Amino acid sequence: MSACSTLNIREIRNLDRVAFAPLRLDPDVEPTDLRVEVLRQTRRETTTNGTTYVDVPNDPLGSNLGNGLFYDMNENFSFRLDRLLGFAHDESFILKKATTSSFLNNGLEVYAYANDSLALVRPNRTRSRPQYHTEGPADSLTYLRKNNFKYAVVERDSALVYRNKRKVKEAIYTQDENRYYLQRRRKKIDFSQQGNEINLQENYLVALSNVDKTMTIYELRRRGRRVPCLTIERSQNKVFVYDQKYRGRKLEFTENTLTIYENKKPVARYELEIPKKAGSTRATP
Repeated sequence: MSACSTLNIREIRNLDRVAFAPLRLDPDVEPTDLRVEVLRQTRRETTTNGTTYVDVPNDPLGSNLGNGLFYDMNENFSFRLDRLLGFAHDESFILKKATTSSFLNNGLEVYAYANDSLALVRPNRTRSRPQYHTEGPADSLTYLRKNNFKYAVVERDSALVYRNKRKVKEAIYTQDENRYYLQRRRKKIDFSQQGNEINLQENYLVALSNVDKTMTIYELRRRGRRVPCLTIERSQNKVFVYDQKYRGRKLEFTENTLTIYENKKPVARYELEIPKKAGSTRATP
């Protein structure tokens, strides 16, 4: 095992932990796909070359669980960058992303949102690549890419309804403030919160413990047996996500900047800029 195959265990043990905000179950749409992976589902695919496992793509429909954590309807867990860095995904922003490959190319990926549109400029490219733009009122948005329909989302009093380009319809319905269910074709899938625990589709459970200073994601097995998958702990400027062997990610914050480590290796850095609004002036000291 190499020196970089785990996080810094001493750093975790000496972490000046602070409490997480309360968990919550809040159905939402995350359209930007600007996320930090926490737990990704995979599926098996068989080809002429054998069997491989591929990542299950992120789904825009899901639920905010609090503290920036998002659980989508493909059962992927991630941190939302807009929540971590404190910007609104539907207001103007510029987000610069540097990765190992972009360090080598002396370039950045730049995400820019303005006028209801998100665009991406890759390293050594001069033209931006549209990611999506939206049309319609806030409670009935259509997402398009180069004028081609991607999906639509309609908010109702007790439901969040999603329809993709294959006309597949899904909806999250509210039963009460702590219980929801996903209607996917003919299948009804329940979500619920009880105190400091959230039960997700009877597959995962997210819980706070240690005076709310430790968040744990459990996989639920037969007869309700809980198997720890990941532990999440934080200080004022760091978040650690790790398994029982201390393998995982570290997120480190400075002002408007987030650096992501896989074990001990830095793999990405995000820098946020909020454009000044037209007509704004700097206050005189």
